[in-house]
Amino acid sequence: MCNSMINYSSNNNKPVKNENRADFLTIKEKDTIQFLDENIDLIKQLLNNYKATTSHNNSDIVINLINDKKLNPKPKSVRINEYVWRDWLEFTKDLPFSKADLISQALIEFIERHKSTYNDKKDL
Repeated sequence: MCNSMINYSSNNNKPVKNENRADFLTIKEKDTIQFLDENIDLIKQLLNNYKATTSHNNSDIVINLINDKKLNPKPKSVRINEYVWRDWLEFTKDLPFSKADLISQALIEFIERHKSTYNDKKDL
C-alpha cells in the first residue's frame, strides 16, 4: 500500500504527489467531500449573494443591506445639520462605499440600537 496521495496544484492543474498524507480518507472526510460536491452550486450562489450584499474594508466597516434595485430606488431629500454634514463628507471621502450605502447602514444601526428603548417609552 502506497502512503502518498496525488493532488492537483491550484496553479497548473498538474498532479502533485503529496508524501505527507496517507492515501485514504476518513469517513467524515469522504462525507464532507461528497456534501461539498453535491452542494457546490448552492455554496457558490450563497457566497456570491453574500459578496454582493456585504462589503468589508480595512476600517472594519461592514455594509449589510438587502438589495433594493428591483424597487427602483429614488433619491431622498432630508435636512441635515450643516456641521454634521461637513464632518460626514470628510469622514467618507476616502471610503470605498457609496454614501447611500453608508447612510443606509448608519440608519439601520441607529434603529437597531434604539428600537427597544423607543418602543418601551411609546407603550407608557
